[in-house]
Amino acid sequence: QIINAVYGSGLENAPSQFVERAADKGHKVHSEIDAYLTSRKMGETKEFKVWLDWSGFGITNVYCAYLSEHIVSAKTKYGSFAGTVDFYSNGWIYDWKTSKTATRKQVEKWQMQLSMYCYALRQIGNIVNEPLKIVHITDKVEVIYVDYLGDEWVEETVRKYYASEKVESKPETSLQTVDEQALAKFGNVLKQIADLEKSIEPIREQIKA
Repeated sequence: QIINAVYGSGLENAPSQFVERAADKGHKVHSEIDAYLTSRKMGETKEFKVWLDWSGFGITNVYCAYLSEHIVSAKTKYGSFAGTVDFYSNGWIYDWKTSKTATRKQVEKWQMQLSMYCYALRQIGNIVNEPLKIVHITDKVEVIYVDYLGDEWVEETVRKYYASEKVESKPETSLQTVDEQALAKFGNVLKQIADLEKSIEPIREQIKA
């Protein structure tokens, strides 16, 4: 809520039914992972099964202390905030993501989210190691490592939120100039193609005859 209000969600122009469908799928996968971690209940989604195969490296070790879907909160001089950490264990934060893609913009938003969790966990005395870990689950698992954006960034984001300040997002791409020599070369090639087509026509007629 805070990040979208300040920096925009990037989904303002997306059809609502697609946004809702993606959110429902993400919620289901999160719930299945949490149910497995807390009671070893098996999930049904493809993403859960992919996650389970990947998690064999030890993340779900029953002897390992961890927090799953854990609500954290923090206070700043500008106001308070809260959020739900997907998974925290031995000083590491993991965030499950189920979107089909992981664009630069998406990763930036995920980094913001994890940075706010990191701030909250550290405020109550937890150790948080860096880098922070985004676990992107599709047909496979990709772990994306991001840095903590820092206490000042978190506090300034909270200040902007309570002051109703919105950061204007920059477009993904910008217009590029085309080299004049490249244009001239392209025009010459097109002329050569046209000349060759003219020379082919008499030969084609001769073959027909």
